[in-house]
Amino acid sequence: MKRMLRIACLLLAFMVVSCEHKDLCYLHPHQTMLRILVDWSKFNVEQPTGMSVYVFPKGDGDSQLRESNTLTHVDVSLQAGLYDVLVFNQSPSEFGSITFSNIGDYENMSVCCNPHTSRWYNRSDEEKVAKEPEWFGVDLKQSVEVTTRQLEEIGAAMARGEEEAEGISVITRLTPLNVIYTVHVRIHVDGIHNLRSFRGSLSGMADGRCFSELQPSCNEATHLMESWEKHVDKNDPTKGYLEATFRSFGLPGNHQNQSDENLLTVSALLVDNQTILDFPISVGDRFIKDHDAMQLHLDIDDGIVLPDVEADGGGDSGFNATVDDWGEEIEKEILKPIYIITESVIENYNILKQL
Repeated sequence: MKRMLRIACLLLAFMVVSCEHKDLCYLHPHQTMLRILVDWSKFNVEQPTGMSVYVFPKGDGDSQLRESNTLTHVDVSLQAGLYDVLVFNQSPSEFGSITFSNIGDYENMSVCCNPHTSRWYNRSDEEKVAKEPEWFGVDLKQSVEVTTRQLEEIGAAMARGEEEAEGISVITRLTPLNVIYTVHVRIHVDGIHNLRSFRGSLSGMADGRCFSELQPSCNEATHLMESWEKHVDKNDPTKGYLEATFRSFGLPGNHQNQSDENLLTVSALLVDNQTILDFPISVGDRFIKDHDAMQLHLDIDDGIVLPDVEADGGGDSGFNATVDDWGEEIEKEILKPIYIITESVIENYNILKQL
């Protein structure tokens, strides 16, 4: 009987100690679920369908990734310490024009444009021709602190039976912004009536972005401009300008606004379908920058003159959609043919009508 009493006392003591230990774990947790809020209202180029949130501990420890179709928040289990928190739209595998490198390595994690192949542009051996990047929204908060006191307050709330410690568990708020620039290029042309087709390239643009540096990378890429709009002066049909736009990561992080840092090269095929004229222009010091709107503008009026040539007999003298051996990817304004009705045409028409 005494032996059974001793066993019962031991079991009771064990239960008491277990309960106390459980309460202590709630009150003094080593780590717990914490919330990261995300606000996409300022990413106004498109509505993302998902997001990726990376949490990088400062010092020892592995990074954590949370991919979510919920755009308002993610919950991450963390212990006391300092963290860098990164968010961007979608997941790395969902992009088609950009590639991620060193994923999970905070200091070196980056994104860059995928290479673009072209049958008409002859690049140099070390030159990269890049695809246009998709819209990309990013925010990074550095040195976000999770304190022991915060964990204890959450633990106390859990010990009281509260399912959520509203306001206590939120460690930071992220507001992603678009980091992709729209580049606008305008070229003024004399003799624009002699133009059949047009294309161009712009070198010295940023190839991507290193997340920890909060700016475009220093690696360079060339973007091609294969779609142009022609605008003819209403008062003088021999004058006008051509416009093209493309997306880019912007100017490199080490750009010094020097003329030779960016080369704009445009090529014109004239209406004889034979004459090709190239115009290389150094433009590194000529960008008009609007960082708030993520816009870069080049307005080039460098006396580009296209000489008069006889139009190719096989077509009109307009801006054609496709040109053999010139570039099937160029979208052009197509001018409607002009039909001239002469007396002989009318006479032939009346004869046919009588038949």
